[in-house]
Amino acid sequence: RNPPARQRLWPGPTPRRRRPELRWALLGAAMAKIFTPVKCKGINSRVITSAWGQHPSFTALAVAREGGVVSFHSDEGDVMDTRTVTRPGADVTTISWSPSKPLLAIGWSDGTVSMWNESTGTGQTNDDSDVHSDRAVSVLQWSPDGMRLVSGDQSGRVNVWKVDPMGRLSTVCSHTRTGTITHCVFKPSSKAKSAAASLVSNFSVAEQPPFYFANEAGAVSIADDMGHCNDMVALGMPLAALLWFAAKEHLVVLTRGLVLAQFRAEAGTKMTQVMKVKLSVAGGVDAGIAGVSWLCEGHLATVSSEAIVRVWDLADEDNYVLPLADDEGTLAGERAVSVSYHPGRRLLAVGTSGGHIA
Repeated sequence: RNPPARQRLWPGPTPRRRRPELRWALLGAAMAKIFTPVKCKGINSRVITSAWGQHPSFTALAVAREGGVVSFHSDEGDVMDTRTVTRPGADVTTISWSPSKPLLAIGWSDGTVSMWNESTGTGQTNDDSDVHSDRAVSVLQWSPDGMRLVSGDQSGRVNVWKVDPMGRLSTVCSHTRTGTITHCVFKPSSKAKSAAASLVSNFSVAEQPPFYFANEAGAVSIADDMGHCNDMVALGMPLAALLWFAAKEHLVVLTRGLVLAQFRAEAGTKMTQVMKVKLSVAGGVDAGIAGVSWLCEGHLATVSSEAIVRVWDLADEDNYVLPLADDEGTLAGERAVSVSYHPGRRLLAVGTSGGHIA
């Protein structure tokens, strides 16, 4: 089908366009009817969050539910009864799968960090309740190789964990800032150690690449697993997303105030802002950002409770929209409220306000 008309949203002169064939491929993928609904069995309480884990030896959907329960489901929706994790008296706040092993990190409202290891075949976990004691865990982020886990809590404490192959946790170091930690992203690079050395003098001996984290006030810091931590930039507003743009080696920040900015790390504690725009979204700041996802390299998809998906080309400072529409009119009047991209199959999935997947 012919691609729909596109609406320009990015201010300034029209830049040259690269790789248009990729854009139409994304449009076609987003409109294709490829999803078959499969109901997850055994879910009888409110779902807090979920995460799909795919490892050569184990594939499952982890579902965190109200009442301190994490259940695991096959791709047919069947519950894996013997593996259910329960923690009476606490609720799950966040979950995250390891990128390299069948391990699930679980953060709890009472400050516990749990590590579930698939190889046990049970709901047993390795727990630590001391580091974030009585302070809800707000962030869990794995390093690219799965050797480190970063956790953050409501009081501003950030902890770096070493995780062994059995999922046992041990603290490497901690950092403290103020306010709830809301976002964390690692700076993966083939030149991780030399790049880190240019940021803080002793980062060159770090075992892992450095990572950025932000608090609820929009203050962004950089840290490593050697105990170094430096404040980088204060944005003065909460973030909707904190991302790493690998091709440019830029930190990408999207605020709830609809400001999109890119920063380049310089020597010492300095960051140079290389781009900043105010996004045009129907409803303005009140509409906010409901979901964010990388597409292909340098293309960022956002949804803001509109009947479109907005795609921002960060490399060319261009943009376009994908309309939320189908031939039968099933999606008429519905709004996009979540978004996710599968890089292997190049498929964009959009969740709607009416409970559909487009």
